[in-house]
Amino acid sequence: MNEITQDSLSAGEANVMKGVFRFKFLPWLVLVLGLAATYFLQQAAFDDTRRLQQEDFAYQTHVIVLRIEQRLATYEQVLRGFKGLYAASKSVERDEFRSYADIQHLAEHYPGIQGVGFSLIVPLHEKASHVAALRKEGFPDYRVYPDGERDLYTPIIYLEPFAGSNLRAFGYDMYSEATRRSAMERARDLGKSAMSGKVALVQEAGQKAQAGFLMYLPVYRNGRPHETLAERRANIVGWVYAPFRMNDLMPGILGEQGSSLDYEIFDGEQATPASLMYDSDGHLSLHQDRSLYHISQRLEIIGHTWNISLRSLPAFDKNIDIGRVAVIRMTGALVSVLLSLLVLLLVSGRTRALHLAQDMTVKLRESEARLALTLNSAELGAWDWNIKTGRIVFNERWAQMRGYGCQEVELDGQFLAAGIFPEDIPLLQKKLAEHFKNNSVIFDAEYRVCTKSGAWIWLFGRGTVIERDEKGEPLRMVGIEMDISDRKKTEAELHAAATELQEAHRYLLQSEKMASIGQLAAGVAHEINNPIGYVYSNLGALEKYVQETFAMLDMYEQAEASITDPEVLCRLDCLKRKLDIAFLREDLGSLMNESKEGITRVKQIVQNLKDFSHVDIADEWHFTD
Repeated sequence: MNEITQDSLSAGEANVMKGVFRFKFLPWLVLVLGLAATYFLQQAAFDDTRRLQQEDFAYQTHVIVLRIEQRLATYEQVLRGFKGLYAASKSVERDEFRSYADIQHLAEHYPGIQGVGFSLIVPLHEKASHVAALRKEGFPDYRVYPDGERDLYTPIIYLEPFAGSNLRAFGYDMYSEATRRSAMERARDLGKSAMSGKVALVQEAGQKAQAGFLMYLPVYRNGRPHETLAERRANIVGWVYAPFRMNDLMPGILGEQGSSLDYEIFDGEQATPASLMYDSDGHLSLHQDRSLYHISQRLEIIGHTWNISLRSLPAFDKNIDIGRVAVIRMTGALVSVLLSLLVLLLVSGRTRALHLAQDMTVKLRESEARLALTLNSAELGAWDWNIKTGRIVFNERWAQMRGYGCQEVELDGQFLAAGIFPEDIPLLQKKLAEHFKNNSVIFDAEYRVCTKSGAWIWLFGRGTVIERDEKGEPLRMVGIEMDISDRKKTEAELHAAATELQEAHRYLLQSEKMASIGQLAAGVAHEINNPIGYVYSNLGALEKYVQETFAMLDMYEQAEASITDPEVLCRLDCLKRKLDIAFLREDLGSLMNESKEGITRVKQIVQNLKDFSHVDIADEWHFTD
């Protein structure tokens, strides 16, 4: 009976059994492929989200660096204004220095600056007379410190605001300390601003010390040359300078900018604990950086080097939208499981497959529709490329990005290359070649393609080879594409905004220069106006006196007829010819008129200077377009 049963098995039934055995692993293969496709799709979405986050980090770091550079450049302009005060005056007294500092409103307009001062060069042989002069000025306890005999001293004689901790710096010889001296010598020799390295300010005495630095600008003798190095060293009289405390300066510059970023500033090019000047979160991260994004940048500020290290904090790293990634992951896993179950049902038996074929087809189409919906909702175009034949299968979104319908185009390798921007083809070919040789796990690239309307759009493509022959040559490749035209447009707008910001910065510097010129013009006009006034008044009185003198001469000439002494008449006649009274009458009138005209022109120039600097202009309303 067993023999009959075995003999009765048809060859077809045996083949069916072999087929069932051969395809029993197909559901698992479908599940693996589905999960792989899901992984690639969600990884592409996650990478794109991370890329946007990284761009945001790069933008915020650029803003931080730009604000630091702009603020320190502004403080340099403050020092230039004080230098201009010295250049416009024969000497600057203490009350004049204080008045100019009060006009600047340093605490209000320049947060972070500790003050502005002046350091005077005092040779060794003049030290005693200098101390005596300062004590006579009203500072009986004044001394130059630290003690010790040196070739020259540079005590601080002016420092505004002259109160609080700034009083400790009065008389301090900055030239006695190496770091300060290096910056002062550099400013003197170059004839421009210089910034010191990391120092402990003398204002820090009795407090928890924090890092600081100073900015110097040399002041030379008025009217003396300082074009060459020798002239600058010979004619320098001192420095205007400003001290800064980092813990006060940096929050004033950035405010809440660094709430999600940690930035550390080091003096010089090396980032070491000893060179640390400022740490926004108070926790030095050297060799312990676990942040997601980190960048170190070298800053050249007023001839001095800073190294700024910026890293993202956990609050920034976690601020990422992974909603789309979660949708793709869950939907892809669900679709993969459904497809594998459908394949399992198909291969479970021929009879059951025949009965359930129609139902399975419907479910399969529904699953494919859900997969297509998932891809379309993520705005991803999917493609499947047969490398040997050049045949490409794609979804609807892939065609829509190019402006086509699914039925409008039949793609092969030649059509694909024809639609790509010519300059992008070599890069794509290079990356494909590297991926085909297993030099890269994932192929990804950004490139431009031409749409049906003739417009060019930017796409981001990502894919991988999923099938190779026995020799390892690629046979089939799948991937996705995403339209990144909006992102590229945003990048261009950011670049344009950065350019506008730089232009605005240049305009601000020019405005500050014009403001300084206006203040200088006001001072010059004020100083000239007083002597011009009394010269003009004296000319009027002199003209009146000359007229009266000529009137007296006329009376004397009328009285000559009554003089009978020949000798007296002879002397008078000789004197009249010698003095040429007629010429004096004519020329003195011309001289008075020309002098009054010259003084009037000078008064008009002074008035123009006042108008330029907006001094003495009445508060009136004017119509303005």
